Amino acid sequence: MKISINRGSCNSYVIGSLIIDAPVGVKFPSGIERIALTHEHCDHIAGIGELNAEVCASKFTIESITKNNENACLCNFLDMEYPKITKHRVLKEGDMLEESGITLTVIETPGHCAGALCFYSEDQRTLFSGDTVFPDFALPRTDLPTSDYEKLKKSYKKLAKLDVETIYPGHGEMVKNKEYVKKILEQL
Repeated sequence: MKISINRGSCNSYVIGSLIIDAPVGVKFPSGIERIALTHEHCDHIAGIGELNAEVCASKFTIESITKNNENACLCNFLDMEYPKITKHRVLKEGDMLEESGITLTVIETPGHCAGALCFYSEDQRTLFSGDTVFPDFALPRTDLPTSDYEKLKKSYKKLAKLDVETIYPGHGEMVKNKEYVKKILEQL
């Protein structure tokens, strides 16, 4: 699986014509057709306007962006502009995204925020975690308006059941540790 990593206000990953998260300050390659959003925080969505692509995200995330919901997106808090969505697809647990021979399964992982999703490739044993999982055993914030610590713990329990060798987080370096999420659960 060929993955390009772009670093802006957060990490963005490119697989063929699919990009996972769209931060500002990133030069996106041409030919991007879909943007899969891990969650609604503005540091992950503010670059949407630079692309004429279908936005794929949870219902909560799509509605939060289209309604400029500050409690959810935190754009004013992060001093960023709300993006405009021209076309979208609502994703839910178990949906699939296909790209360049890779199948990504949608996993709902609320906790850091209400609309959080992770994208899992079973064949590649790879997880794109957004801000649900951070490197260095750091925990995401759960003091934000739509955060919920108990839901985050449930999300970790769900992720701990997956066969994951590599995690691509929303911030920081990738994690190569088969037991990583289980070890995070132990520290909770």
